[in-house]
Amino acid sequence: MNLRVISGAFIVILILGISGSSFYNAYALGTNESIILKKDLKSIMNEYQLAIEKAREDFVTSIKKANHDAKLAVKKGIPMDEINLATKATISKARADLKFDIQQARIEAKTMLLQLKAAVDRINLS
Repeated sequence: MNLRVISGAFIVILILGISGSSFYNAYALGTNESIILKKDLKSIMNEYQLAIEKAREDFVTSIKKANHDAKLAVKKGIPMDEINLATKATISKARADLKFDIQQARIEAKTMLLQLKAAVDRINLS
């Protein structure tokens, strides 16, 4: 699916959610049983924000640990070139982990929003 279409659907869903009450749960009728989506828009966005905040905290923690490890290595007399390489590698890994965690949070939020939209569409077709 095109990224612009997904982004557009995401924005439309957010606007609809903001304009309506965020306390509604969507109920969709399945073939044999009803499927209840337990997450409303507010909880989806809260989980997304928490995931982003946790990823940023993990990134900052990794940077602080790399700096602490570098200070300890200087005290041990390890050559600066080795310390710099190790620190750069640690920071690069932390940066890659941050990007991955943010991407995963976005994917999960979009998936939940698309499921909610599908459930609402099924209700409207009934």
